[in-house]
Amino acid sequence: MIFGVMLDYLKRSFTIVTDPYFHSKEIVCATTLNGEDIASRPEDIYLIDDVDSKVALFETIRDSFEGPKTLTVMSLNSTVYRCPFIILNGVCTLHYTTDVKFSVQFTFEKGLKLNEDITLKYDTLSNSYTVRTVGSAKRDERYRNKMPRGASYDRVLHCLSSHGPMSTAEIAKTVGVPENRVSGRVSEMCKCGLIRKCGQKSVDGRTQTLWAITRKTTATRNL
Repeated sequence: MIFGVMLDYLKRSFTIVTDPYFHSKEIVCATTLNGEDIASRPEDIYLIDDVDSKVALFETIRDSFEGPKTLTVMSLNSTVYRCPFIILNGVCTLHYTTDVKFSVQFTFEKGLKLNEDITLKYDTLSNSYTVRTVGSAKRDERYRNKMPRGASYDRVLHCLSSHGPMSTAEIAKTVGVPENRVSGRVSEMCKCGLIRKCGQKSVDGRTQTLWAITRKTTATRNL
């Protein structure tokens, strides 16, 4: 099986493909791992050396948080050439001569176990793709149907309702608890749709996400 990626420079999209073949000089056809036929310009598809599966690619991306990794890719355009695909801290950068031709960032769900059912979800706020699996997505869907309740959750909601968008550090300071006592609650409440990301700000020299309550929260609290 031939393995590669299809890159759209304008949309910054990233599609994994297998077994690409030339349909004409202007079009390359390929099959994605979910079985759908796709077509693209030859300069948009790159074959990856020494990578033969989704899992192998994303294991390499995850390992890049421990140090830089470099793969070689081959362009399928009319003037075939090879160029480095450098991966560091989850950021994949395609180089052509001295120029950066394409760059895309990935983040991994906490505790994610990689398998062939990997899916990518684009996050506009962080301008990155979250790496998930079909199983983890279903688990999150089940979790969203469970409404977390308790004093620690109520404190977070009260803070955001009273003061508007706040970072995790600001919420923790307001309620008088360590930040690690708040971050877990915030993550759970976001998955359940009670709060949402609404921006970023610098807090004590760190860039942190701002959180706000959602319409779902207001409706739930009015029941």
